[in-house]
Amino acid sequence: MIWTVGCILLVVLWETFHLAEAVCGTSQPRILYSRDYLLKFDQPANSRPPPDLIFPNIADTKWQYGTSGSSTNARRRRTRKRGRRGGLRERARRPLSRVPLPSIILANMQSLRNKSDELQAHVRHQHEFKEACILALTETWLGETDSDAGIALDGFSAPFRMDRVAANTGKSRGGGVCLYINEHWCKTTLVREKLCTKDIELLSVSMRPFYLPREFPQIFVTIVYEALSPDAPNLILGDFNHCSLNKTLKCFYKYVSCPTRNGKILDQCYGSIKGAYKSVPLPPLGSADHNCVHLIPAYRTCLQRGKVETRQVKAWSEEATLALQGCLDCTLWEEFVNSSRDIDELTEVVSSWVAYCEDCNS
Repeated sequence: MIWTVGCILLVVLWETFHLAEAVCGTSQPRILYSRDYLLKFDQPANSRPPPDLIFPNIADTKWQYGTSGSSTNARRRRTRKRGRRGGLRERARRPLSRVPLPSIILANMQSLRNKSDELQAHVRHQHEFKEACILALTETWLGETDSDAGIALDGFSAPFRMDRVAANTGKSRGGGVCLYINEHWCKTTLVREKLCTKDIELLSVSMRPFYLPREFPQIFVTIVYEALSPDAPNLILGDFNHCSLNKTLKCFYKYVSCPTRNGKILDQCYGSIKGAYKSVPLPPLGSADHNCVHLIPAYRTCLQRGKVETRQVKAWSEEATLALQGCLDCTLWEEFVNSSRDIDELTEVVSSWVAYCEDCNS
């Protein structure tokens, strides 16, 4: 049975090829096989009815087939778009060495101790966690008995911790903040401030990544505190349950627009740059009731936002360069020095003479 079907297909292809060669002109025929014709393939060729030939319109044939050198038809036949995919999520998948601002994962852990294995699995297998520049964690619930080696993550530096101090807060459990820095993005860090009081817990770290736009000297990341540098981007991340910083920090912008717990935005990120991040919700870790937030950089540098400038540059030929060089070699520079009263007059005279030589030899 399989051999018979294969023979039928070969016969169809063979006769289609010969019928197409027999037709002259630019229009190519379309062969229509009837049911009787297909059923009689096992009979001799002279006893089979010929297939029906349908000749398309010449105008339609030129539009459909065209010539091999037609650029218009080549564009119509192209199905794959040129270039590469855009968007913030695709931009976040590019190498970390060229991002203008860090991508951040903000999570309310409610005990990092019992979720360290799950967080390690996310870092190893999920792109959002593995390629994130910063992991900002609140409510770590860590203490003096928890070592950094027990909560270390692959590809990230040792955690920057600010654990709750019972002597300062009057509470022995809960609280605490932590920062992880991706070693592929930055290794130059400095802890600027640590503070633990009854009302606030603070961790501020300054960073100098491998790549920064020329308008940024460094980056400050502060969990629930305001950085002090006016020129560097200031980021404040944390769990704001019963307060809003809209009135206190009027010059800061909110980046988290997706709900983090029960339809409300409790975990928030404030920053000094408008439209610097786009927030995307992620599932919570373990049994925590707060969603994680993936902050994707949407910032465009001043060089990318600026308009294209056109400058005219004077092109010097080899003959003009040699003529200018000879003119400057023959100049008696001591005369300019002796005739000038001060350095300002000497600078003006020399600049005028050089400009005159350039105009004469250009």
